[in-house]
Amino acid sequence: MVRLIVILPVPYRQTRMGKLLYREPAYLLTTDFDTQVELLIQMYLDRWEIKVNHRDEKEILGVKQAQVRTPTSVERQPALVVAAYSVLLIAALMVHGPERTAAYDALPCWRRGARRASCLDMVTLLYNECVDNPKLLSTTGLHQDSEACCARQRHDARWRWQQLRSFGATQCPNSMRRLRRRVELTTPWL
Repeated sequence: MVRLIVILPVPYRQTRMGKLLYREPAYLLTTDFDTQVELLIQMYLDRWEIKVNHRDEKEILGVKQAQVRTPTSVERQPALVVAAYSVLLIAALMVHGPERTAAYDALPCWRRGARRASCLDMVTLLYNECVDNPKLLSTTGLHQDSEACCARQRHDARWRWQQLRSFGATQCPNSMRRLRRRVELTTPWL
């Protein structure tokens, strides 16, 4: 026996005065007859967050992309990266909460509606805190080379500037101004 749940399409408009459009209905099949329909639908929608986490672990943190040589290291590397991602996520939740705060970099125009911080946002924030407070690293036994750190900052600022320019100045004039000021402050020779 299977339980069929039909989620009716939600009408929407692409523009304020545009034509009223409808999506296709969604069909969920389940063998669970005891759980409430609302909870089953929420569980289905929560799968998207899991997919985003898997993508972040693979693309940003590099699961299974390490250059290790021993078979033991090959087996342990994914577990280490996932554990590091979990620590990063928990630390960000404890410090900043589940919503985006002003501590993170400004979002580009096409991502203004994002409510939670992405993995890249958290990694960037951690990197910036380590660069701004080198004493934090000394408590862990790690040390940073100040010249290499400044070179990395210049590279990051130039990369952000090029990425934002590729979206076009007319789309994000305020972001362009903020980033231009930031690039000029960190790299006056640009």
